[in-house]
Amino acid sequence: MTKSEITNALHKALDKHYKIYTFNSNKPMPVGLKGLPDHLLISYKGVKQYWLEVKIGKDTEKPDQKIFREMIERLEVKSKGAINYRLVTENNLDEVIQGIYGK
Repeated sequence: MTKSEITNALHKALDKHYKIYTFNSNKPMPVGLKGLPDHLLISYKGVKQYWLEVKIGKDTEKPDQKIFREMIERLEVKSKGAINYRLVTENNLDEVIQGIYGK
């Protein structure tokens, strides 16, 4: 499974419930955005937000990504689950979608 296939699956499953912003591309990120996860999902009701980082194959977390993840995880605790971070792989995509969608 590729990152594009994961992006398409997210849109297919969640478009009706979440506005999905995708930041992963083959272009380098501006310096101020390094470490930004691949996707931001905001519920149309405005009550939930998910930051999704996609890792495929041997892709590993970079230092800037770790810093961003740790910040979002702290916000997740303080927001009581309104702001969330999820790591998506080819092995857990369905589980992540079900967790976000609530089924």
